[in-house]
Amino acid sequence: MADVAVSARGRGYRERHGAPADPDPDPTLTASLAISGVLLFAMAVTAGYAIVSLPRGARVPVNPGTPEHSVWLSKLAGLAVWLAVGVIAFAALESLTRSGIAVNWATSMRVTLPPAVLCVVLAGEAAAVITARQEQPTPRGARGGPHGDQPPRAQEQQEQHG
Repeated sequence: MADVAVSARGRGYRERHGAPADPDPDPTLTASLAISGVLLFAMAVTAGYAIVSLPRGARVPVNPGTPEHSVWLSKLAGLAVWLAVGVIAFAALESLTRSGIAVNWATSMRVTLPPAVLCVVLAGEAAAVITARQEQPTPRGARGGPHGDQPPRAQEQQEQHG
C-alpha cells in the first residue's frame, strides 16, 4: 500500500489525472491567439490615444451600418463601446475556434477568422476616431432641428435626405 502511495505521489499532475501532455497541438491556433491579442491591444492603444488627443466634448460615432445611421456618443462612451465590441469579438471567436464546434472546420478558417474580424473592428474604431477629429460638436439644438446633438456634417446629410 505504501508503494502505491509513493508511486502516485512521484508522478506528475498530468500523468495522475490523464490530462494530455499538449492541450493545443496546433501551434497555428496559438499564433492566431497571439495575433488577435496584439490587435486587441492595438484597439486599447487607439482608445487611449483618442482619449488624450480628442478635444473635450468630442463625440465618437458608433456605426452599426451605413454612416447615415451612426449613433454619436460622448468621447468616453463611444470609445468604450468600440473597445467592448473588440473584447467580445475576441472572447467569442477565440472560444469558438478552440471549441468542439469548430473541430471539423478547415484549419485556415479557425486560424484566420479571429484576426480578420478584429482587424475589421480595429479599422472601424480608427475610422471613428478620425471622424471624431474631423467633426466638431455643436451645442444641442443649435441648428434648431431634432438632430442638434450631431456633428454638422451629419446634420447637413440628414437635412438633405429628409
